[in-house]
Amino acid sequence: MDDNGRNRVRYTLYAAAGFYLIYLAYGLFRQLKNSAGNEKMIMIIAMIVFAAAGAAIAVMGLKKGFLAGQDGYMEESETSEDAADSSENGSDKDNK
Repeated sequence: MDDNGRNRVRYTLYAAAGFYLIYLAYGLFRQLKNSAGNEKMIMIIAMIVFAAAGAAIAVMGLKKGFLAGQDGYMEESETSEDAADSSENGSDKDNK
């Protein structure tokens, strides 16, 4: 697997981990009604931390994964254009 493929897999895993943290925050939110006192305050703090970190990680993973996919696409298209240009230039030299 090339570096571009590894980066896409890495960023996909980052996005999945971010969504999992958001899922954990939602689970804490659902269990909030069953707690009281200090436990409730700790759950609220943990819920906020998990949601914020999860959202940041998920957005970063999606954004960088998208850009990694675009960079790979651009490199492939530039390579094919360069090959087409060199073959055209080579045929022009033959005609001269």
